[in-house]
Amino acid sequence: MPARAVRTSGSSGYPRGNVWRTVTPTHEPATTVTGSLEVALHDDGPGFNVTPAPVVFRQTFLFVGLWYGLAVVLTLILVVLGGIVEALIWTRLAPAVPFLTIGLCLVPFGVALWKHAHQWAETYTLTPDKIEISTGIFSKTVRNIPLSKVQDVTVEQTLLQRLFGLGHVIVDSAAATGNITLRHIHQPRAVADQILQRAGVQHP
Repeated sequence: MPARAVRTSGSSGYPRGNVWRTVTPTHEPATTVTGSLEVALHDDGPGFNVTPAPVVFRQTFLFVGLWYGLAVVLTLILVVLGGIVEALIWTRLAPAVPFLTIGLCLVPFGVALWKHAHQWAETYTLTPDKIEISTGIFSKTVRNIPLSKVQDVTVEQTLLQRLFGLGHVIVDSAAATGNITLRHIHQPRAVADQILQRAGVQHP
C-alpha cells in the first residue's frame, strides 16, 4: 500500500498552520501469507503425501487401422469383380449382382468395426493401489490386481511390435486373479517401469 499524507495540528492543540507528514502503513502485505502457503504446500516433510493420479492405457489403434485399410482394399476388389460378373451374366440373376456385391463389401467393414469396438472397450487403469482391466462391449468384466501383490513385470515384443514401438506388458502377481496381460501397448517398457515404481518393486 503506498504512503499517504495527513494534516496535523501544533503541540498545544491549536492549529498553527497546515503541517503535512507522511504516514506509511505498518501492516504486512498479503503476499507474505501466500508465500508461507506455498512453502507449506511444497513441504516434503513427514506426513505430506502426494497421491498419483490414475493412468489409463488402451491397445494401440494401429491394428484397427490396418483392418479398416484391408476392408477398403477388399471393397474395391469386390466392386470390380461384381462389375465383371454383371457384365458377363445375361440371365435373370444379373440385377441381383450389385446387391450381392454391396452385401459382401459390408462384411470386412463389419469386422473392422467389431475390432474397433473391442479395442475401445478394453481399458487398463493404473491407480495408486491397483491395476484394473475392464473388458467387454455389451457386458463388462473387471479384473483387479493390488499393487502390493505385484511380483514382477515382463515385456514381450515380436519383431513387428518392436518396429512400431509396441508390446505386451505381463504383470506377475500373487493375487487370486493371477497374472494379467496388457496387450499391444505403446511404449511398453515405460509402462512396465511405471507399474514397478508404483508397486515399489526393485528392478535393475
